[in-house]
Amino acid sequence: MWYCTNCGHRNEEDISFCVNCGKPADSEAEVHPETGTHVAVQKKPMPKKQKYAIIAGMALIGILLIAYAITASFLDPMKQIEAMDSAVKQGDHKAFMDEFKVSDKTIHDAEEFFKYIDSSGWGTIRDNLVAEIDGLENDEFLDPVLGNNGTELINIVQKDLLFGLFQKVEFELVPIEVYVEAPFKGMEITIHEHTVETDEEGSQSLGQYLPGVYEWSYTYQGEWAALKNSGELQIESYGSNQMRADLDWDMASLNLSSEIDDAIVYVDGTSTEKTVSELETIYP
Repeated sequence: MWYCTNCGHRNEEDISFCVNCGKPADSEAEVHPETGTHVAVQKKPMPKKQKYAIIAGMALIGILLIAYAITASFLDPMKQIEAMDSAVKQGDHKAFMDEFKVSDKTIHDAEEFFKYIDSSGWGTIRDNLVAEIDGLENDEFLDPVLGNNGTELINIVQKDLLFGLFQKVEFELVPIEVYVEAPFKGMEITIHEHTVETDEEGSQSLGQYLPGVYEWSYTYQGEWAALKNSGELQIESYGSNQMRADLDWDMASLNLSSEIDDAIVYVDGTSTEKTVSELETIYP
């Protein structure tokens, strides 16, 4: 049974309108605790501001959930590996390099590195990347992905974003430290437009490079003549990320002899102010 909030008439439960006044059954009737009489209680409609606040809150939650899903999908490392694979198949070395992080100190040529990756067996490297990402999802430790020569090629690093709400995976390329055994101090050695002047004889670092084929050259102002040479250098290493560059210095010594003991030696028309017996050998 229900009581009409307009006239107080008692109506059957299955009737939607008051049979006395026609008022819709949109309100309830409460029993007064002291008198036992029925008191009609009018249902108050929800304020518009409250309705709008609820709608706005629900819309905001929906937007945040969508944004979270989109961001999580965008940061999915498997999508990065898929982009790498697509770039290799299309022969796009620029798009391929865009998926990696390269240190500012690392000297590289994107096209040459791409050729190296392609010739080293990208399929195996890709599968190793996928295996490491699968291990990441299982909270396993990440190992560097190796090249076909057993050297470290790619480091996988996971970083927290927005106070740990998201995780971003970066694929860092591991360079090769190139050094040379320099015969003289003061030699200017250039590899791929990066020049180093040797500060001593012996072992000299030439910088960090990604694998590939690079142009090299050197110049040196010797005591008797200016020397130079150039060529190509294949940068790759075996078992470690260090490589000694065996450059062709194209140097030769000259043994001197004369029937005149006090003959003065001239080089390129300039007197050395030394005799043949004093010099005996010119090098370089």
